[in-house]
Amino acid sequence: MVFLFSCSPTKYIQESEYFLKEYKIETDNKEVLNFTIDSYVKQKPNKKIAGIFLYTRIYNLVDPVKEEKREEKRQIVEDEMNRKRLAKGKEPREKLYWTRWLRKIGEEPVIYSDLQTRNSSKQITSLLNNKGYYVAKVTDSVEFKGKKASVTYKIQSGKPYKIKSFKDSIYDENIKKLVDGYFKTKPVELNKNIVSEDLTILRNNITSLLLNNGYFKFSKEYIFFEIDTLGGDYQADITMSITDPTTTDPGGNIIESSHERYKFNDFYIYPDFEPKDLIQKANTEKKITYDTIPVKDNVYLLVGKKNAYRKSVLTRGLMVEHDSLYAADKLQSTFGYYGSLANFKLINIDFDENTTVIDTSGNDQQFLNTRIKLTPSTRQAFTIEFEGNITDNRYGLGSNLNYQHLNIFGGAEILNIQFKVELNNQDPGVAVSNSYFSETEYGVNASILFPNLISPFNTENLFKKYFPKTRFSLGYNFRYNANYRSTIFSTSFGYDWRSNELFSHVFNPVEFNLIKLKDMSPKYLNDLFETNQFTEKYDHIILGSHYSLTYSTQNIKKNRDFVFLKLTSDLAGNLLSLLRNVFNEPKLGAGTYRKDVLQTLANDKITRGIFTNQDEADQSVNEEVTLLNSTLPGFYTINGLPYAQFFKAELDFRYYHIINPENELVYRINPGVIIPFGNSYYSPQEKQFFLGGASSMRAWQARTLGPGSYSDFVQIYQYGDVKLEMNAEYRFKLFWMVDGAVFLDAGNIWTLNKYSDDPRKDFGFDKFYKEIALGTGIGFRLDASFFIIRFDFGLKLHNPALDEGQRWLNISKFQNRDWTFNFGIGYPF
Repeated sequence: MVFLFSCSPTKYIQESEYFLKEYKIETDNKEVLNFTIDSYVKQKPNKKIAGIFLYTRIYNLVDPVKEEKREEKRQIVEDEMNRKRLAKGKEPREKLYWTRWLRKIGEEPVIYSDLQTRNSSKQITSLLNNKGYYVAKVTDSVEFKGKKASVTYKIQSGKPYKIKSFKDSIYDENIKKLVDGYFKTKPVELNKNIVSEDLTILRNNITSLLLNNGYFKFSKEYIFFEIDTLGGDYQADITMSITDPTTTDPGGNIIESSHERYKFNDFYIYPDFEPKDLIQKANTEKKITYDTIPVKDNVYLLVGKKNAYRKSVLTRGLMVEHDSLYAADKLQSTFGYYGSLANFKLINIDFDENTTVIDTSGNDQQFLNTRIKLTPSTRQAFTIEFEGNITDNRYGLGSNLNYQHLNIFGGAEILNIQFKVELNNQDPGVAVSNSYFSETEYGVNASILFPNLISPFNTENLFKKYFPKTRFSLGYNFRYNANYRSTIFSTSFGYDWRSNELFSHVFNPVEFNLIKLKDMSPKYLNDLFETNQFTEKYDHIILGSHYSLTYSTQNIKKNRDFVFLKLTSDLAGNLLSLLRNVFNEPKLGAGTYRKDVLQTLANDKITRGIFTNQDEADQSVNEEVTLLNSTLPGFYTINGLPYAQFFKAELDFRYYHIINPENELVYRINPGVIIPFGNSYYSPQEKQFFLGGASSMRAWQARTLGPGSYSDFVQIYQYGDVKLEMNAEYRFKLFWMVDGAVFLDAGNIWTLNKYSDDPRKDFGFDKFYKEIALGTGIGFRLDASFFIIRFDFGLKLHNPALDEGQRWLNISKFQNRDWTFNFGIGYPF
């Protein structure tokens, strides 16, 4: 570390050069500081961490002169190595050298440039002009101190020019009518700064208006703005002109013509279009022949080999009609429909625009024949996934066999079937033996996605606006170990849709789960009772609804900051509560509900000699049943099974700050709550929250944190009704395929069960902040492009499970329990 800090950023800077330490912006108008001026500064200093040029110091650990000589020798070796690799059909690669690695993770010192500084001043001036500050002046100065340079940009903004008047100059009467109608609803705001971006938006809006009203060949290049500032007093008159298209005749004369309006004529849909066939046929000089199949008026299918899709699926998303004006937005919506099917890997729409028809007024009318070319994706696919897990130094493995059919019934329905097998040696929630693979789990899940809205109501307009899909799912899971056997049956029905590019929705009006436990060992039952998990785990029914909203501003084509937000909610039990009178089943007491398992425990006590005879055991059971019936609420049941009634909500908010392509900061806050009511005084365990593991509180193993300050070595997995989690992670490039991360996690879970007999678990506004767990650590990510392997080492800084006064990490008393290793696939968030 001392060696690192001895490597000054100016260590290898030449005599006539200066290290760019900083730049400042000074202005007489604070308002201009809101214009993201920093992004217009051409030359920026090196990055700092805690006020230190850390990356530059790392870079300077290597002598550049010596490294240049080393690289010359390395290049000879690498050239020979890569020549052999290319001969074998392999990609060339670089060898990893220690000094080369230091320079890659480091940052070359930024050397002050007078030219770059002057260019920055020009760029800032241009920015201010675009914001209406036409008389702005930007000057730059530099202060040299030792081998370092500090640059100052001084801005004298002057007064901004404002819009005094706005008018248009349009000679085409049809276009003028459309534009006048636009300005009636959206007039230009006067006495406002003249901002170039606002004029660009207006230009795009007018272009969109005309493209959606038949002007197929119109473009924004026909629109011009003239800004007249001669009137003085920092005000300007703006005139928007729309020019006519021009052509040049053989004599070199420029001929003006009017903008033509186009209508749609015939539509040709190619459901099995293969571009490669066109290339092959072109090489053999053979023509591709298509069977033409009429679907409805002016709509045809052109089939090359075999059409695997129903006609209604191929035409349902056609948002344009014969004899209607060309409309770019409707055409884009049509494109979006075919893209939403996920059945086609390529979608192309082109036009034949040489059709002219005389309309009823005797005028020429231009028509477009539209060709929609769809290239199908691979219809069926099998994939096999293998996975491993580790919890509390115990390993497990699993495998998933997935089958997908993209057109199972000929209507672009997507069928997914997953078969799952897991062999675990992990604790199923309470203490078990230490033998490997003590637990086996089998499961099958099937879902089918229909590309339309299945509903008893007329939803045609809704479909054309959002292209919603209908999903059915069915699942069965069976798990057994030495302590119990469990079965979970689940099914759901719901809808998926996107309201725009930023928002997506999932609404399942029906979600049903049936959970049953049997063959429970007396030891397991004892542990369930001791840890108050029995009611949450035992047999029950869940019938409810689910809704989730996802908002994301991420643009994969642009490397910029973005926000991700997901809000989910569940409501269960209300319908069954309304219908319980139909089933005519009496309320079941809490003790009566547990009587069978209490009897199992009593019989085990006979075997162990605690009870001397059956009568003594039965009397104990009856007494406990009576006590539980009088102290805990009972349940209404359906066919003998209690139904859960609760409301659950969870928020997941993330902010991704992209520093540069190799460095980013990610922040997350993830609160949630589940509130039991009505027929439930507890929350079903499979709907509760847990923390710890590879994707949450990484200084704790999965499901081992909380609730509150609770600590117990009998109950390994922990669940709660309230969750609060906050994370911050700095991600950075190291070398080759390896990335690094430094993270800080904070959070905990708590219970809301008013019948809880352990106050350590309970949520309270007067104490929850004292029970926030805090962990930090470092991580390494192996980025293989199509997947990321992640290794995280977490350190407990504040552990609420310990006694007060001992919760903060004491390095002098460091123990193995203070750190945790987690392995994961993909980013944690």
